[in-house]
Amino acid sequence: MIGEIIAAVIPLFPVIGVAAIGVFLSRIASGLWLNPFTVFVSSWLPMLLVNISGWVTFNPLDNGFLLLAGSSIVAFFLGCISGSSKSLFSSDLSTFPKPANTMTVHPLRFLRLLHITGVIALTGFLGFTAAAIWQIGWRGLLLNPGVLRTAMALDTFVDPLKMLNYANLVFPVLVVIGHVTQGGLSRRWWLLAAFSAATNVLSTGRTKVFWVGLWMLFTFLISRHRLSTRRIILFPIIIGIILMITFSGMAVWIGKVFSPQEISLYASESPEIFTPTISYFYYLGTNLPYLQEVVAEGMTTELPLGNSLLPFYKTLALLPFDPPLPVPSEILEFKPLPRIANTGTWLVQWYRDFGLSGLVLMPFLVGLVISRFISRDYLPANDPLRLYLGGLLLYFVWAGFQGNKFISTPTWIFVLLGCPAMIWIRIRPSEGTLINTSIILH
Repeated sequence: MIGEIIAAVIPLFPVIGVAAIGVFLSRIASGLWLNPFTVFVSSWLPMLLVNISGWVTFNPLDNGFLLLAGSSIVAFFLGCISGSSKSLFSSDLSTFPKPANTMTVHPLRFLRLLHITGVIALTGFLGFTAAAIWQIGWRGLLLNPGVLRTAMALDTFVDPLKMLNYANLVFPVLVVIGHVTQGGLSRRWWLLAAFSAATNVLSTGRTKVFWVGLWMLFTFLISRHRLSTRRIILFPIIIGIILMITFSGMAVWIGKVFSPQEISLYASESPEIFTPTISYFYYLGTNLPYLQEVVAEGMTTELPLGNSLLPFYKTLALLPFDPPLPVPSEILEFKPLPRIANTGTWLVQWYRDFGLSGLVLMPFLVGLVISRFISRDYLPANDPLRLYLGGLLLYFVWAGFQGNKFISTPTWIFVLLGCPAMIWIRIRPSEGTLINTSIILH
C-alpha cells in the first residue's frame, strides 16, 4: 500500500517543488506566511496535481493550453510579489485614514451594526423559509433539497426577501471581527453566528457555506501577527478535513454522489487506495478541462465587459430595454469533460471579456491589488476594513480554482455596503481612547 502511494506521488514532486519555492519567495516578499499566493497555492496546487497525475479521466489538456494556464499562474505570482514590495510602494499612500488609537473599533457603533445585521439576516431566513414551505412544503425543504436547489438555479423559486439572506454570510464575519478587535465575545454571539452560517445550507446554496466559513477563517488569520510553524502545518490539514467532511455530507444530502459505474469509468488510472475519494479528485480537476473548452470557443461576450461587470448589467436589465439586454448568466453552461460540469476557474469570465490578455493581465492585477491591500504597511493589522475586505478577497483567491467570485452579485453588495460600514465603526482620532466600553459585547 505504501509503495503504491509513493509510486503514484513521485511524478508529482517537480510541481510540488516549484509551488514550494513560490510560497517561500512570497513569504520573503510579504513577510507573512498567510499571503495571497500561499492561499492561491492551497487550492490551485491540488487541482493541478489531479490533472497532471492522470488518476481521473478528463478531456486531455494540450501543451498550448498548459502554457496559457502556467502563464496565468506566473502572472498572479508576479502581481503578489509586486504588491508586497516595499520598494515599489510607500507606506504613506493609504487611501483610508489610519486610526490613531490601538483600539480600532468603536464598541457602541459595532454593537449597533451587529444588531442591524442580525435582524436583517433573521428576517431574510424567515422569509426564505416561509416562501419554501409555501412552494414546496416542509417535506420538500428538508427531505428533497435537490428540488429546491434546481428551482433556485432555474430562478423558478420565488423569494421576495432573497437579498436579505446575504446578511447571513456577513453576520458570522462580524462576530469574528468583534472577537479580534474587542478582546473576545460572549458565547451567545458565537451561537448566533453558527446559526446564521448554517442557514446558508438552505437559503443561499451549499457553496455559500464554504464562502462564509472560509471568509471567517481568513478574517481571523490575517489578524494574527505571527503564525507558528506548527499552526502553518496544522491549519491546512484541519481545514482540508473539514472541507471534505462538509462536501461529502452535502453531496449525500442533495444526491450528488458518484455511482459505482462512474467510479470505475472515471478512476480507471487511479491507484486503488484513492478510488473511494475519486469524487473529490473529479471536482478538483474538472476546472482546467472546462477552461480549455472555453478558450477553444473564443470570446463570446455580447456586452462590453459583460461578465466582469455582470451585477451592473443585471441591475441595468431591470429597465425596459427593447430588445432586452443580453446579460450573460453567472452560472456557467454545462460541458461534457467527459462527465458534464460547469466550473472553470476565475479565468473563464476574464477570457470571455478580454481574450488571451485576460488570462495574464487580470491575475496580475488581482495579485497586485490584494497583496497591497492586506499589507500591514497599508492598514493596521486589526483595522476593521482590512479584516472584513481582506478576508473576503483572500476567499476569492482561494475559490478562484472553482469560479470567479468577483463577478458575483453578493460580492458587490458586500463591498458597496460593507466597506462604508467598516469605516463607520472605526474609532475616530477626535474620540480619544475608549476604555472598558467593550464590555457591552461580553
